[in-house]
Amino acid sequence: MKLLFVLFPLCCLKVREVLLGWRQARSSGDMERLEAKLKTLLQNLDVNREALQAKGHPEADTQALRTLYTDLTQDSTLQDLHQIGSQTLTADNMATLNHLYTLMKEVLADGKCLYGRSDKLKARMNYTLRQLLKRVRTERDGESEA
Repeated sequence: MKLLFVLFPLCCLKVREVLLGWRQARSSGDMERLEAKLKTLLQNLDVNREALQAKGHPEADTQALRTLYTDLTQDSTLQDLHQIGSQTLTADNMATLNHLYTLMKEVLADGKCLYGRSDKLKARMNYTLRQLLKRVRTERDGESEA
């Protein structure tokens, strides 16, 4: 979208600075910065609407920018929702894994307690976290083949 701006008090509108920041944000893919620059530009256009219309600035250009801003904020909101959902899933997975680890520690402690006096080698070799994980994987692979 190409926009033509009337050279009207640029020092008041800060159009050059906003457009430069907008181009840099767009080329770098920084959507938050692009959103902020676009918002600043729209605010400047709103404040100086009458003067810009007197100089021939079409309202359609401002409306096109407003539509672009709305689309950009909706996309950012959707992306934030997906990120929050992903963080929630990660937290749920961590809670499940922590619970599983607690159960595995109990099994290891019980096995070591049971075989601690009668078969010390079995208690030391078979009731380690590595051996327990190996047994779980082997049994799970056996179930998936059946």
